[in-house]
Amino acid sequence: MEDAPAMPNVFEVTSETTGVELIDGPHGGFPTDLLIQFTFVRKHRWIGIGGQIKEKQPTSHDFRAIALRLDYPAINLLQDGESCRTLIRQSVMNSIDGLGETMGMPLSHWDKAIPEGLESLIVELAHDKPVDRAYRCEVNFTLNIEFSYCEGAALLQGCILSARECYVCLEALAPSSNVMYLPECTHCYHVDCISKCFKKSATCPACRQDYYHLIPEEYKRLGQNMRANDGV
Repeated sequence: MEDAPAMPNVFEVTSETTGVELIDGPHGGFPTDLLIQFTFVRKHRWIGIGGQIKEKQPTSHDFRAIALRLDYPAINLLQDGESCRTLIRQSVMNSIDGLGETMGMPLSHWDKAIPEGLESLIVELAHDKPVDRAYRCEVNFTLNIEFSYCEGAALLQGCILSARECYVCLEALAPSSNVMYLPECTHCYHVDCISKCFKKSATCPACRQDYYHLIPEEYKRLGQNMRANDGV
């Protein structure tokens, strides 16, 4: 059975508006269309133990178009900035994440995928429009997502998942939010301290026990591929 692909540790998301237009349709003509068009650029970055960094340049600038038909009175939604932004964000998220292209990006990052102030531009165009006609609203923007894979963070997670068992009840000893014991040598560290050390070396600072073997195999393969310029 093949290992699962490595998951990014850090996501960097930027977006920028390139155009917003609201076109009047005929009176009494329904419904209103919202056309969301954006260029999606992906970039992968690998940070190895010891500080080695490899980047894969974007393989493509994918153009995406999402056509939504809004129920009457659609102009009310376009005049409501929060509701309009929520609809655009959810539509973009479904378009990208539905294909597994964001590799588990947290929900907290998705608002950055929509340019800041985009909804204000739409509201400004729609604020004095009557409800008894159709409209076509077109929004255009760029979306850049950088996926960063950090061996040090993967090693820390591997150590946490390899926590020792209690010799009495045989249940895993989950480390606290601030302190953890390395699984083999049992030396104790603040999580923040050992995390910084693992970015430089895969060994225990006290006894030099090597923990590189705890890095998930998918991360090791990823590092090998990036160093060989074979991509992600």
